[in-house]
Amino acid sequence: MRLPSRGLEILATQAGRCEFWRFSYPPDHTQKEEFEEKAGGHWESAGISAYSGDRYRQSGRILVYDPPHRLVFTLQEEGWPAETTVTYRLVEHHGKTRVTLVHSGFERLPVERRERARTAYEIGRFKGLERLRDFVEGRPVEVQYPISVRKEIDPDAAISRVWWYVASQEGSLRRHAAENRPGIVEYHSEVLEPRVGGRYELSGLFYGQAFQITGRVVAWDPPHLLALTWREAYWSVDTLVTFRLVEVSAEKTRLIVIHNGFEHLPREIRDREAKEYDEGRRRGLEVLVRLLASREGSV
Repeated sequence: MRLPSRGLEILATQAGRCEFWRFSYPPDHTQKEEFEEKAGGHWESAGISAYSGDRYRQSGRILVYDPPHRLVFTLQEEGWPAETTVTYRLVEHHGKTRVTLVHSGFERLPVERRERARTAYEIGRFKGLERLRDFVEGRPVEVQYPISVRKEIDPDAAISRVWWYVASQEGSLRRHAAENRPGIVEYHSEVLEPRVGGRYELSGLFYGQAFQITGRVVAWDPPHLLALTWREAYWSVDTLVTFRLVEVSAEKTRLIVIHNGFEHLPREIRDREAKEYDEGRRRGLEVLVRLLASREGSV
């Protein structure tokens, strides 16, 4: 970047932040942006997350306001029980500007939210700094609209049975085995470590070609929530898969599956991948409904 003053002007003024969001994101994604330019001031932002496609509302207090070198503020999302802290440091370095960003305090969040929040912000902060560089240097930027797959079913089954098929290694492997279609898709092995930070792996054949999917569990709240990162071997970034289970009654469960982040894939493959996963998730849930109706499986 060229100058510290320009960098902090964008990060730490109401006008600069609004200009930057207009440059970086679709018009409807930032719906509110307020920033009091002083220590002790209040800030608030609301809109649609470029990472997940979900609506968000964030707010906090400005702890340090030291233009053009340092900005520190708290950040708390709606629904979080505690604040996190964001620090920007800007230093001139050989005619350019070095921007250091530290987002700390995720350990204050509940375990079931902590890793998902950390992962989302890690990706978001990296993308944000790239866009800040492009904005300051006058480079064109491709505005990325979220591309996600969302499926929902309401099987006549207890939430514990649905959770077993979704979030236990044995149940998930049995579900995937039931999806096998020789010559098209065949699942061979699966690893699902049942904890936040646990390893996830899925491998097999797709039209005769070997594939391997890897990830990490970022949210684990039995029997209601499982979220894990999801990356094909030829992808350069993680996507995020979330399974949400809602107990409608003792023998009825709503299962919502959301696969976010396809917009971060290279342009030449993102639409194709989203379409293939849309079809795959649909078929997978149809198989799950049949398994649950057959009373197969255990909890």
